[in-house]
Amino acid sequence: MKPNRQLFTILTATAAFLLFTTNVIASSFYKGKTLNLIVGYSPGGGSDITCRLFAKHLAKYIPGEPTVVVRNMPGGGGLKAMNYVGEAAKPDGTNALCGATNLLIQLLKDKALRVDLNEFNYIAGIPDSQVFYLRSDTKPGIKSSADVFKAQDVIFGGFRATSSKDLLGRQALDLFGVKYKYVTGIRGDGKGRKHIQQGFVNGWLEGMGSFISISQDTLVKTGIVKPIFQLGQADGKGELTIRNQAIPSIPTFHEVYSKKFGAAPSGQNWDMFKNVAGVITKALRTLALPPKVPSTAISDLRSAFAKMKKDDAFWVDARKVLGKTVTFTSGADTQQIFKTSLKASNELRDFMIAYANSGKKMARKKKK
Repeated sequence: MKPNRQLFTILTATAAFLLFTTNVIASSFYKGKTLNLIVGYSPGGGSDITCRLFAKHLAKYIPGEPTVVVRNMPGGGGLKAMNYVGEAAKPDGTNALCGATNLLIQLLKDKALRVDLNEFNYIAGIPDSQVFYLRSDTKPGIKSSADVFKAQDVIFGGFRATSSKDLLGRQALDLFGVKYKYVTGIRGDGKGRKHIQQGFVNGWLEGMGSFISISQDTLVKTGIVKPIFQLGQADGKGELTIRNQAIPSIPTFHEVYSKKFGAAPSGQNWDMFKNVAGVITKALRTLALPPKVPSTAISDLRSAFAKMKKDDAFWVDARKVLGKTVTFTSGADTQQIFKTSLKASNELRDFMIAYANSGKKMARKKKK
């Protein structure tokens, strides 16, 4: 019996040592390092605001407590940042893609995307609604949502022809039957607001975070713009009929359309609109590590994000800048949402590609 006790003691000590060693290795992975949150948009937009929220609260929950900084890398509707994090940056866990992840660039087979978004390691997803607004002085004058149907000389601005912002804004105007011109290549919501203020464009679609934090005070309350619709949230049948209660006074697209035409929207344009909006209302923005990073980095960040979500101070700031109804999806759920959305039917995908290409032609025509 005595030898067995000695063996048991040795095995116990060895297990404890291995556990201790494993914990030390895990906790030291990020120690002394800087975690860069690469944002594919300019300062002042919803992605920038969201990622700065993470930078403020996340570090203390990451083992090793690294420095967390936001680095803006605008270009191509988030494309530049996606390529950089997924292709150029060293996959050592110190660079993460943060903000709106333009899934449509891959769905629409945009050759400018050189990475596979399915191979990223998602830490979290941030559902969002978006708000479409027009300058109040758009002819003949915009005082209510219903006035969109008589709007003249509308110039809608966006990021890139394959961006969800551009596609949803164009589709909404097409479904409403509103004639418009289209300008793309604007780098971020911050630049978009300046173009709205200067009258370079008079129609814009903006994420709810930056709309609540900035545009409500600077554009809506000052009378410069009138909100027309929000994307809304899915009801029990999967239709986007429910108003997000962070902006309860703004009707959904579905409401504005149905009130005007006496029936729910339908057709290929609507199917595409629902597909794109559906992704946004589940996980528009993400925090993700690139392919081939150490598994420790993934587990440390996922664990840290889960712990941060239990922090009351984090929620106070999150609800202040992203709206009182803000929610977050887990990394695993976000991964599944993206995989499902990328499995669109060939018919719908072909329609989306043709629609995006028509936008490119519109934008080129405008520049001539």
